[in-house]
Amino acid sequence: MFNLPASMINPASFEESCATMLRFGNDDLLWGMKRLDAIFDAHCTNPLEDDDDLYYSRSTEFNAYNVVKENMSKLFV
Repeated sequence: MFNLPASMINPASFEESCATMLRFGNDDLLWGMKRLDAIFDAHCTNPLEDDDDLYYSRSTEFNAYNVVKENMSKLFV
């Protein structure tokens, strides 16, 4: 899960979050989540980039990712 600043936390329902990640992943939920992980990993390799800029530009996707991951993790406990 991503640790978002409190001002950017705006969780949606599980259904809305799945729809967001499906759109982000071209109708593939897992690909959408992996794609966001890859974007974050690439961001972390550049020490000059500001986290807030990334979170602001993708806040909907980050919030959706967190909701989906939180709900799906219950399946793997």
